[in-house]
Amino acid sequence: MAGLTISNLQATTIILNGVPITGFSDDSDAVSFSDDGDIIDKKQGADGKMWFGFTGKTGGDVMLKLAPNSDSLIFLNGLYQGIKTGNIVEVNGTIIYEGGSSCVMIQGIMSKAPNGFTQGAGVAANMEYTISFEKILFDIV
Repeated sequence: MAGLTISNLQATTIILNGVPITGFSDDSDAVSFSDDGDIIDKKQGADGKMWFGFTGKTGGDVMLKLAPNSDSLIFLNGLYQGIKTGNIVEVNGTIIYEGGSSCVMIQGIMSKAPNGFTQGAGVAANMEYTISFEKILFDIV
């Protein structure tokens, strides 16, 4: 899952907590994934034999880059402000790809957001958000 990027956002639906996310940047990596690390832990014993075990890690980060005039900024900023005020909102989501494949994201929390609420002219070209999920499950059709 490391380095996975969605390249055709026009044929993709992204929903977080029941709210469709729209207004992505024009960057080729406007939606990308990174995993929590190795899914296998390996050790070498004194006898030279390798031992492998599954770590159980199924989560990771989803990075979203939105245009500064995206209608979804207010919703995403609200999720982040909840953390700052102690009102943490769990994030769950679904990504549906053209052709029927999907991705379900479970038990997430907003871990990075742009600095401030500014929208429109004079702001950064991209408003970047990162949501860390406990589980990211892919269903490829």
